[in-house]
Amino acid sequence: FINLFEKYAGLYSATVIVSASYYAIYQLIELKVSNDTLMSQTKSTSDDIINRKQRESIDKTVEECKFFYDNIQPKIRDLFQLFSKVGFILTINKWEINDFTWQELNLQDKDLREKTGSLLSHQPHISSELILTLNKIEAFAISFTQGIADTEVGMKAIGHLYQTQIEEIYPLIAFLRSQTENEQDKFYNNLIELYRLWKRDQKIDNK
Repeated sequence: FINLFEKYAGLYSATVIVSASYYAIYQLIELKVSNDTLMSQTKSTSDDIINRKQRESIDKTVEECKFFYDNIQPKIRDLFQLFSKVGFILTINKWEINDFTWQELNLQDKDLREKTGSLLSHQPHISSELILTLNKIEAFAISFTQGIADTEVGMKAIGHLYQTQIEEIYPLIAFLRSQTENEQDKFYNNLIELYRLWKRDQKIDNK
């Protein structure tokens, strides 16, 4: 009886080991399937978030470009009409664009600083319109420089027009920036950053 018990005990022990091994393998398979499912769900969620952010970025880009066409462009046109009425003429597209500093601009037109200062001090309504317009352009630019709107899509839609408009009012931007000596406190940094970004990218595209 004892011999028989030992014989079957060994068989039972082997069966238990095989069963335990099978159960462990089964658990590993289940764990892998569970992990694969989790990874798939995580990737799907991540893709959904990325796609949603991309859609939101494109929507914001379209919104900003429409704002530029509908609000900023007319403001710049109105400014030039006001300039014309008081005899203040900016020669469009003659400026060599540099660091938006008055020192550099002064080399191109020595009389412009005095004329600009006189205009803005004697025509407060024009000064107000100019500052309001530039503030709108700065707000527009922030959406792109801070990654809220898509710079590549924006450049294709409105980049050339934006550059042209900035170049037309370049002396006025330089004049207002010259009113603050501290570089960190100067106005319209985002406006300038976006201008340089799109100017650079356009040159790359044209090569």
